[in-house]
Amino acid sequence: MLKTMLTLGKMQFNQYTIYKSNFWLFTLNRIVEVMVYIFVWQAIYSQTGDAGGFTLSQMVTYYILAISFISFVTWGINEDMAYSIRTGQINKELLNPISYFKYYFGMNLGELAFATVVGMATFVFCAIFWKIVLPASLLDFILCIIVILLGIPTTFFLQMIVGACRILHEFYLGNFIIFNS
Repeated sequence: MLKTMLTLGKMQFNQYTIYKSNFWLFTLNRIVEVMVYIFVWQAIYSQTGDAGGFTLSQMVTYYILAISFISFVTWGINEDMAYSIRTGQINKELLNPISYFKYYFGMNLGELAFATVVGMATFVFCAIFWKIVLPASLLDFILCIIVILLGIPTTFFLQMIVGACRILHEFYLGNFIIFNS
């Protein structure tokens, strides 16, 4: 079953990378976002000299890491679920030999793989141009990785709940294609 989910993840990753411009545009979007906020923080520090006891380097590092990791939580399967309901694709998904839940978890793995590539590219590019303060200890770095890994299934479950609510909403509105004749 894991092999099937990994294959679905690979297919989803390939779908995102079929056009190389996807990678470059997603990465460019993140880099521009980082630049805007760093310039805002630089203006704040030039006026006040302080922002809650954090140095400018710490704030820049925080924001670069936040933008690099935000891809993990902003890409979700709830939009895919809503699209499959509107188009009637849900009929095929429910008839798959793999459960609906596992199907979307596999798809989510592919999205996370692409988000990881975009996040790492954003981080590396930004690390070249701005001073980044590395974690104080190896333990802090390991704890950060553990929190990220625990956040992946948590985010997936929340997205499944939102997707299920959308299914109920579509059904309530009469837009549920399975039952429309």
